[in-house]
Amino acid sequence: MAIRNIWKVKTGSWILEAFDISLPKVVTSVYEGKGSPNSLDEITRIVAGKKHVEFGFSTFLKRLGSEGSLEPISDIILSAGFKLTQEDSDSDGTNDTFIYTPIDLTDSQTLPTFELMADTGYYIRIVDCVVKEMKISFKAGEPAIITFSFVGALDMESLTGTVTGNYDNKDIFKVSSLTLGSDVPQNFETFELTITNTVAERIDPSSENVITGFIITKRNIEASIDPELANLYNVEQVLTNFSMQAGTTDDKVIIKGNNVVVKERELGNRNDLITSPLKLVFLPSLIGANDSIEITFVKKL
Repeated sequence: MAIRNIWKVKTGSWILEAFDISLPKVVTSVYEGKGSPNSLDEITRIVAGKKHVEFGFSTFLKRLGSEGSLEPISDIILSAGFKLTQEDSDSDGTNDTFIYTPIDLTDSQTLPTFELMADTGYYIRIVDCVVKEMKISFKAGEPAIITFSFVGALDMESLTGTVTGNYDNKDIFKVSSLTLGSDVPQNFETFELTITNTVAERIDPSSENVITGFIITKRNIEASIDPELANLYNVEQVLTNFSMQAGTTDDKVIIKGNNVVVKERELGNRNDLITSPLKLVFLPSLIGANDSIEITFVKKL
């Protein structure tokens, strides 16, 4: 039976509104036996070794909804090397606020499980997943999109699995306004945040696939923005109290950094307006600190 390229992507009890799916790739290390005294064949044996899975997808960044919850995206953000430092109403009871900050060396990682099914056939379950790259893209007047690239341990692969769960029907987070702190011009169209993680294999020789999971060992947090050319910025220039806000008064996401440094600057053209695209890097306030970025979701109650 032919299997169409139509996918369900599930984590926890939720089926995600996923698109632009990077097809699951089962990566297997292979040992090739070389030569034999009684054969002219160059390769005489194939032995499979370590095995893991790489995959990815995009989804719309959803508003918190009436229940004031970021599920099912919250656990995925945590698996990108973040921790939830606030998950409740503000002290005055006016907002639901969720604040994500980077994990430090003593924090445990959240490692979600994913189930993917193509059409009504191919099924794969991937456990202990870690985000290698998370990208949040904001463009004025368009839906905000969050893209993930994962690596995880293969748990099951078949042609007979099924995927059931709850669909995430919350409203899409449409970017109706983009504002910044006073350090950067307000007139820009796009802002893109990229978190890139270096991950290491967790090895268990008694496991069938040898690799039982992954752990984040390094991270790099950068952003790009395309303001109109109103000021000249220099490489190494520090943008203190950096703050990007997208959304409305009632539903918004805020990205903050207090040691954001200009990494690259060039000139661009947007509709015959000269722009000054910047590449930024988010740095900790002090060596050894874990305060390079703060991502906050707010819903007015």
